[in-house]
Amino acid sequence: MGATGVKIVAANLTIVKARGTRAYIRSKTNLITSPRLQAFHSCVRQQLQGKHGSQADIRSGLAQAARSCAGGRASAAPRRISRRF
Repeated sequence: MGATGVKIVAANLTIVKARGTRAYIRSKTNLITSPRLQAFHSCVRQQLQGKHGSQADIRSGLAQAARSCAGGRASAAPRRISRRF
């Protein structure tokens, strides 16, 4: 693989510095795999479905939907509690 190929591959990768583990490389196009994050996105998507308006209206609607979905964790996947102190 030539220099151009290396640049193309490197452009689609990102370095992740995870807490407590060594840094690793993953694709920039990874899918969301966390059930909690999937539930949050689904909740926000359902609340914003069919809403239209100006950019300011959409931003305020998105903020309001995010607050209400983050607060209602009962319907979302359970949150993992860290036992590290």
